[in-house]
Amino acid sequence: MKSLTLSRFPAPDNPALILLPWLVALAAVVLALTLGDPAAHLAGETDTSGLLRGFAMLKGVITLVALLLLSWRLLWPVPKNLLVGYLLAITAMAGAGAMVWQLSYLGLVSIFFHGGLILLLLMAWKDSAAR
Repeated sequence: MKSLTLSRFPAPDNPALILLPWLVALAAVVLALTLGDPAAHLAGETDTSGLLRGFAMLKGVITLVALLLLSWRLLWPVPKNLLVGYLLAITAMAGAGAMVWQLSYLGLVSIFFHGGLILLLLMAWKDSAAR
């Protein structure tokens, strides 16, 4: 049985590149929470707001898993066009999760989150180096 050693993992060409998706996601969350309009009409409905905040936490977990997988993918060289697509997808997903938590613009936010998820899957499908 072979042992797993850290030397078998590739060294990234640019280690700072691994932090870029995390910084972009953090910026999207901060921007969404700053610009968002908390929906006062949903604040009184505790059942609905609790359900939506549960969805927001689920979207946060999905985004976190996507960030971890993208960080792993960035250990190898990535073409710039795919990197931009990955970053746009993560930005949309992270910002949308924060907006759902804030209970604002729910219809538009759903389009952004699911669009970001589809874009992320499309970028991974087009990424030939990941195969």
